[in-house]
Amino acid sequence: MKIELKDSDLDKMKDLNAKNNYGLNKEQLNKVAKDYFNAKRKKDLYQMSLIEYRLTDINFHSFVGILVNTDLKNAQKEIEIMFCE
Repeated sequence: MKIELKDSDLDKMKDLNAKNNYGLNKEQLNKVAKDYFNAKRKKDLYQMSLIEYRLTDINFHSFVGILVNTDLKNAQKEIEIMFCE
């Protein structure tokens, strides 16, 4: 099922990514992961798609795959690995 995202929401995500210099620090990525799994728990496909779009826009394709195919605990483990801490 393809979710059609509003142009205004896409622009907000692009602006947010630009504000963050097209990257995320560990804390930001953890927040995004928590937001994603909160939306997933609520079955909010629109919010999930918007988060996936935001991450794809900054080339976090692999992390989108982690979010889609795993749970928060595993996503947080991957974040720890990504930031080598």
